[in-house]
Amino acid sequence: MRPLTAEEFAALPENDFCRDELIRGAICLREPPPGFRHGGVEVRMSHILHAFVTIHRLGAVRTNVGFVFERNPDTVCAPDVSFMEASRLPVPSARPYPDGAPDLAVEILSPGHRMKDMAAHVALYLRTGSRLVWVVDPDHRTITVHRQTGEPIVLGVDDELSGEDVLPGFQYRVGYVFED
Repeated sequence: MRPLTAEEFAALPENDFCRDELIRGAICLREPPPGFRHGGVEVRMSHILHAFVTIHRLGAVRTNVGFVFERNPDTVCAPDVSFMEASRLPVPSARPYPDGAPDLAVEILSPGHRMKDMAAHVALYLRTGSRLVWVVDPDHRTITVHRQTGEPIVLGVDDELSGEDVLPGFQYRVGYVFED
């Protein structure tokens, strides 16, 4: 079977039972739909980022939007939350997914995630251009910060999450992300 393109993948019917991704042209089942707690963390994270990005006119925040990380064969993944700088925003076109990685990718762990898969996603995001990746762990109430260089840093509830050079001036206490 020949590899699917991102455009062919986008034209497939939605799967209500699992989140699919396109990895090097092959459809991969990622996980069941996220649970209630995951959804709450995702809403808070996207709200926090969207408010900051909008006030400072930095770009756009999206949730569960597919990005074409690789071409020939195509890889399409959708971080839980993503940010793209204004200068990199895609021009509206017939293409369903923007080419290239978001500047910031946020993944929220859920019971269906396997650490091996999450590590592969983080590596893919960083290798293809994401400058910052946050992995949010609701069970342990931590956020692990990954950059293109250096070791990951694990932040606890009393630590400050920084947008660094991707979201200049962004500071937020990690614990607030997990409060209902």
